[in-house]
Amino acid sequence: MKKSLKVFLLIFPLVLVGCRRNRGSSRQSSSSSLSISTSEQSTTQESSEQASSKEQPSSVVTSSEEESSQTSQQASSEQSSTSAGESSAQESSGSTADYDIKVWAPEYLSYLLQDQADTWAKAIKDAGGADISVTIEFAGEGEVPAMIVNNPASSADLFCFASDQLERLRNVNALTEIIDDYLKTKIRTENDGPSYKAACHRDELLAMPYSSDNGYFMYYDTEFFAGHEYVLNNMTDLIAYCKAGERTIYMDVDSAWYNASFFMAYDCTSTWETNAEGLFTTYEDNYNSREGIKACKAMYELIKEDGVFIYGSSASQAFDGNAAVCVSGTWDSTAAKTKLGARFGAAKLPQVTVNGDTRQLGCFFGCKLLGI
Repeated sequence: MKKSLKVFLLIFPLVLVGCRRNRGSSRQSSSSSLSISTSEQSTTQESSEQASSKEQPSSVVTSSEEESSQTSQQASSEQSSTSAGESSAQESSGSTADYDIKVWAPEYLSYLLQDQADTWAKAIKDAGGADISVTIEFAGEGEVPAMIVNNPASSADLFCFASDQLERLRNVNALTEIIDDYLKTKIRTENDGPSYKAACHRDELLAMPYSSDNGYFMYYDTEFFAGHEYVLNNMTDLIAYCKAGERTIYMDVDSAWYNASFFMAYDCTSTWETNAEGLFTTYEDNYNSREGIKACKAMYELIKEDGVFIYGSSASQAFDGNAAVCVSGTWDSTAAKTKLGARFGAAKLPQVTVNGDTRQLGCFFGCKLLGI
């Protein structure tokens, strides 16, 4: 990953198309060159409705005076309705800004985003542009998809989520495609290839990646391993050391998210293909192979140790108990630091050995995305 968060300042103008406007009788146009795919759908829908209206013949002939009177009344009614709607929006939001933009972001990222948003909004206003208010609300990447699916009308204009939820959000039309060539190029060049690909459905760019850290590793008690940190490098040594010290190892090998690390170590692959709707249609893997058997043997060396191994991935639960090691990810860092305090440590996954063949445990790749 490179300096991808700088693109955040370019993303904001895009949401002005759909954000809540609080005052003024007409929409102000954005000076940004950004484009969105939904504008074409809106234009098509309006054209269709106009065409449909033209095709329906009127069965009543109205005099020109009556038409003029009705038009005047209708205009007056629409103006009153618009004024009432704007007043209601102001009252409900409590904001006097031209635009209100709501962002859902995890706490660790929210302060950076708020600073960037305020800088961008001030620059727009200082240049004589619209008065824009940006509000950051705390929401974990893992919580956001369900929040959107359960109540799409109350969703944020911008939201952070994990890449494995892209298709879920796309299937409920919760993501706006980014089609501006300049912005797409900037996002592609400022991020690594897998991250950019994770933000796409086929050739459609549906979000902006901002991290590639959605994997897992070991949190450990530095006090327990002091002077013996080398045992963290090999699973056999790690198990023996924890067993001697009557401590436990947490790893949720009952989950395919975590047990895949053993299969990756022995070069097993699993490739899944989707259709245009994002539904999985075919797959090809070699887990059921000689390599897969080695992976299972390596896994068995861990889970057979009843007094050492515990199924789980919660750092809070692990270090509340007798755990010396917990395999989890960055999402659990706050809990791990809180429980371990000065004893907090983190390390890569260990190596495993089967029949003299030593391999490094692998890890699923994942990234975090900013959707619109």
